[in-house]
Amino acid sequence: MKKDFYTYIAVVSLEKDDSRPDEYYAAYVPNFGEVYTDGEDLEELLKNITECLEFGIYGREKDNEDLPDPINPIEYKDKLKDNEFLMSVNAIMPRVRKAFDNISIKKTLTIPQWLNIEAMKQNLNFSQILQDALKKELGIVEKY
Repeated sequence: MKKDFYTYIAVVSLEKDDSRPDEYYAAYVPNFGEVYTDGEDLEELLKNITECLEFGIYGREKDNEDLPDPINPIEYKDKLKDNEFLMSVNAIMPRVRKAFDNISIKKTLTIPQWLNIEAMKQNLNFSQILQDALKKELGIVEKY
């Protein structure tokens, strides 16, 4: 069942890599293999890991896959390395679902040239007209 709010625990570490001039933070969510990222500082890392978690949840929801259980931080703390610590990450799904559902996609359509000329004279917005017509045809009042 989809929920609107999820909380997972991320494992965060301070890393040093020869390809980067400064140390950076890396994070992953145990049991959620596709959720890992990094950031130059903790603020950027939190933004990135939250977005990554939300995308991972959204993708699994769309594929009707089960979500993994969050780890128990009390039980997991003994598995941490010296440079690691735990951080709570909150996924707020209504805004993510709305954003993905409202991504514009390009559709190609064909109309007679004379109709295109008349519409262009009136500076009509083809996209808005098509959206309005599709909503009317489908009986949709307003989704968002």
